[in-house]
Amino acid sequence: MNHATPQDAALPAGWQAAMSAALDAAGAAWWIKDADGRYLHLSPGGHSLFGLAPGAALGLTDDDLLSHAQTASLRAADQGALAASGPVAGEHRIEAGGVRRDLSSVRVALPTQPDRRPLLLCLWFDASPIRQCRAQLAAALTQLEQQQRANETLRAEIEDRGARDAGARLVQRDQFEEHLRREVDLSTREH
Repeated sequence: MNHATPQDAALPAGWQAAMSAALDAAGAAWWIKDADGRYLHLSPGGHSLFGLAPGAALGLTDDDLLSHAQTASLRAADQGALAASGPVAGEHRIEAGGVRRDLSSVRVALPTQPDRRPLLLCLWFDASPIRQCRAQLAAALTQLEQQQRANETLRAEIEDRGARDAGARLVQRDQFEEHLRREVDLSTREH
């Protein structure tokens, strides 16, 4: 039996502009770099990430925008993605435009003509708000656990006070007799 494989449908005209608008609306910073690491296109979110005016980063490299330590890790990730056969995800912490950010990234090499050098598409999502929220939730959980322990301590103190006579600070007679009965039973069973 012969099974025909369906061919990919051609993408409609204008898909690149629609994709660009969708990524911008999703809050993604994205750009396209050449094999030398030069920015060929930066989205508005990409310029904002670096604290730059639109169009200011075109033709620049990471060395022009970031510290050497940050540049080295980004360059290594870019080279790894260019050599990979599919998308490559990563995590980076960068400081740009005076702001430190925790970023999640996806890089993918773009197909080009055989006689041209490869291009790299990079998508970046700022994970800082999510991590800050998680840290706040962890702090709130710790605070709740501390409050729960304090409540349990207070509850035990109140129960202990209820069993004692207010004036003499001695255990009340009915409480004492009940406790004595339990201890005698235990002692008898355990010999």
